[in-house]
Amino acid sequence: MNLPVKVTHLVYSWLPVTQNWIWSQLHFNESADSSVICMTEENCGLFPVAKKFTAFSTRTADKAGLLMARYWIRQPAAFLRRSLSASGPDIVHGHFSTESWRVLSHAKAAGLPLVTTFYGLDVDKLPRRRVWKKRYRDLFSYGARFMVEGPFMGKRLEAIGCPAEKIRVVALGVDRSLYRHNLHEGEKDRTTVRVLFTGLSREKKGPLDAAAAFIIAAGRAPALELHCIGDGPYRPKMERMLHAAGLSDRVVFHGFVPVEKYRTLLSESDIVLAPSRYAADGDCEGGAPVVCIEAQASGVPVAGTRHCDIPFVVIHGRTGLLSPEGDRESIARDMVILAGDRNLRRSMGARGRDHAAKQHDITLQVQKITGVYREALLQGNRRMQP
Repeated sequence: MNLPVKVTHLVYSWLPVTQNWIWSQLHFNESADSSVICMTEENCGLFPVAKKFTAFSTRTADKAGLLMARYWIRQPAAFLRRSLSASGPDIVHGHFSTESWRVLSHAKAAGLPLVTTFYGLDVDKLPRRRVWKKRYRDLFSYGARFMVEGPFMGKRLEAIGCPAEKIRVVALGVDRSLYRHNLHEGEKDRTTVRVLFTGLSREKKGPLDAAAAFIIAAGRAPALELHCIGDGPYRPKMERMLHAAGLSDRVVFHGFVPVEKYRTLLSESDIVLAPSRYAADGDCEGGAPVVCIEAQASGVPVAGTRHCDIPFVVIHGRTGLLSPEGDRESIARDMVILAGDRNLRRSMGARGRDHAAKQHDITLQVQKITGVYREALLQGNRRMQP
């Protein structure tokens, strides 16, 4: 029987709710003894870890150092050296390339294998900057393995210089037991078809496409009702668009909600809207929005786009309907099709649950992640042999 691998995880902040899958990778991995190094903390009660090393508290006295750490990415060096020594890992796992670069020189000095998971902006946005082209050459040279969410993202990583033999596709995993299946128990008691959208803070989530497509679809399917979760700079823009179209009474902005409330709203939805697209600055999903996985775990079909790895997560025609990104007319058409066919929604929801069980169950995914760790350790041992 293999001994647990001692893994130290690097994240900038432990942990935004929108990155909850990182906690799942630690919590469900019984083959790894995990610790965390982070710059700041948030939601620690939601995502407990036994061993955590934090550079900066939220005290005002730390703000200058935190600002320096944000813009001088290898700061604070002394903290990183102490934390790595105290955690005593066999391997270091950076979540986002920025965190792997932050620890790169210290991992080299300690002879520790380095694994990196890329998530999106670090595949398309950062490589546009000259300084990151040099950093990536160094990271790809030393790093043992690089994990991505899907094959599209893997090809993009290879295109910016990562050796193909170091890339591993490991889909994001979710704890399916947390997502109550949409059994459509309340459908007979209401006349609306609920569309759920989460993505008011980032251009890559397609919030303006969501609003425009809903306006088109609402004119053809009077039962459609839009529910938006979260907040951000695109909320007022969406509100203005929907108000101008006379649809304010068919839209509910829930704002930020607790995780349990989000899961309830998800299970009560009939369609999840995911019109992701490339942002003007190159930001993208890289992989696919986690809400697409969570929707299928809940038995809810997705109306989305063929952006990045969404087609790897959502099977067009079986677990959802996909359109070209930015094609508002096609996205609206898909919402209308789903709104008008209850049996189609149910069959896609059932197939989505099966798909989530086979491809995204967290207990299966952590086994794949541990396999990547063991590959990295073997490569590290070969490198250190005379």
